Amino acid sequence: MRVRTGLVATLSLLALGPPAAAQPAPPPARPHPGPQVAALVRGADIWAGPDLAHLARRIVNGQHPAVSPDGRWIAFERTVSGRETLWLANQVGGGQRALAAGVTGVGWSPDSARLVGVRAGSLVTVAAATGAVAPVPDSAGESAPRWSPDGTLIVSTGAHGMITRRPDGSSRFGTGRPAPPDLSRDWRYTGLSDGIMPDIDFSAVDYLTGGRVLLYSQITPSWIWYGRFDWGPEDRDLYVEYFVSGPMYPVTQYGILGPGEVFADGQQLSIGGGPWPLGSSAPPPAVTGLAATPAPGEVRLSWDPPDRSAAPGALGVEVRYALGSTAPASAADGLDGGRFLSAGAITGLPPDQDVAVSVFSRDVGGLVGGRATVLARTPHQAATSMTVTTSPASVLYGSPSQVTLAARLVDALDGTPLPGAQVQVDGGPDFGVTTLRTDRSGRAAMSFATDRIRQSITYTASYAGDADHGPAAASAGTGLVLRVTEWVDHARARAGTLVHLAALPTPSAAGLKTYLQTTCGGVACTLGPHDTNSYGRVTYAITAPPRGTVRKYRVKVPGSWDHADSYGPWLTIAGV
Repeated sequence: MRVRTGLVATLSLLALGPPAAAQPAPPPARPHPGPQVAALVRGADIWAGPDLAHLARRIVNGQHPAVSPDGRWIAFERTVSGRETLWLANQVGGGQRALAAGVTGVGWSPDSARLVGVRAGSLVTVAAATGAVAPVPDSAGESAPRWSPDGTLIVSTGAHGMITRRPDGSSRFGTGRPAPPDLSRDWRYTGLSDGIMPDIDFSAVDYLTGGRVLLYSQITPSWIWYGRFDWGPEDRDLYVEYFVSGPMYPVTQYGILGPGEVFADGQQLSIGGGPWPLGSSAPPPAVTGLAATPAPGEVRLSWDPPDRSAAPGALGVEVRYALGSTAPASAADGLDGGRFLSAGAITGLPPDQDVAVSVFSRDVGGLVGGRATVLARTPHQAATSMTVTTSPASVLYGSPSQVTLAARLVDALDGTPLPGAQVQVDGGPDFGVTTLRTDRSGRAAMSFATDRIRQSITYTASYAGDADHGPAAASAGTGLVLRVTEWVDHARARAGTLVHLAALPTPSAAGLKTYLQTTCGGVACTLGPHDTNSYGRVTYAITAPPRGTVRKYRVKVPGSWDHADSYGPWLTIAGV
């Protein structure tokens, strides 16, 4: 049943500012020969078509579609032998092939040649043509990676906010600010819904400047909720994912709201192909307000947000530097200081060092613009580096074992261990603060019983520094896997009759989202979802298979902030 709410939804961004003066078209930054393709999930399948109003084709069984920028390919996830696997198909579902096992949450590079995703808790890139997987260094614990529209950066979410880096892992920088989950194609805007029920505002927020433009307000019934956003071609249209749950709707219903009051049943919308934002035809002007703040082993840089009237396609900066007092004259001179969207840092510098910095503006189409310069001198303290690991990285709820946390402290410049240093480990309210001291190798460790773990935990180790070494901190976590107990009322049932499969995730909680999984052609496919009831239990009604056949089912509890992905055992139902 399609839910119609009377929402007015012409979400055009054409009115966000006055039209720019006519300029010669810039050369294409990359080919985009394919037409626009929209894909979303309905139940266990992916449907696709040219736009939200024409999704008439069921193309594959899978979840989390990601349409390539050229519109030719759809990456998606499918469970194979209990493990999430990245698959690839063309825009009509042909040419299906498994691309990489264990890779989830992917985003495409702008040339449609590579994807970036998550495998075993770290970032990886995947070649679309071959499936070759390459790790992104120093990316443990990061998620939701996306490629910048000029292909020079990957942005992801870490424990302390957004992280940017080049695809080879260099120029890594943690901004300390949240990573926007739904950037527009040119990375200029992110969607926002706020307000107090029933009056909800939908806005476009400029990612670099924070400026907000109200798109529309809507009086919304209390049982309609809004989630993630997606952007259409040329970043002019905003699509909103919603779900309906209330007394009139015993089963949660999902849908997508698009421009011109277009509604589509489903979720996890992805749009690719069509026009691509290329920025302006002239290089962007130099940044303003450039400032340098020295710190142990580094120089931190900041500048004012771009003037959108002068630089509508601004996409951060390229930093070059020299040891001494003469700043590099071009983006090809000097040493590589990093590629940043906003405030960054040149790292790996020795103490008491003069540094001359040149900052070059960048454009969404790949153009390098004007230069700004600044001079700085690092302090006497050397930079300190700390790493923290936990083993094992995840534990099953209630399992009798131990977790070991190890921290190591070294000089960031030459890797020399720092023995005898005092390290504090903060495990939150359940574990409190523990003080450790490093040994001759710069290592400090502690162990604790896993029966104290009631949710996923992040541990933060910190070192306050001394006269010769600066402070340092690092984090690591232990993920909690829920214990999912399952049972069926009839393991053998007459074909076509209903069998009830119940599951109890432990620790139990009301309103916990679960999915039913079964096997489809030898691979796992996902059905549902249903939430746990007030007793923390969920029950699925399953039709018994034809006589003489069997089907396997299990319940999946997707991961969230307090637990990792969790699964019950496969149960078999036989038709008689």
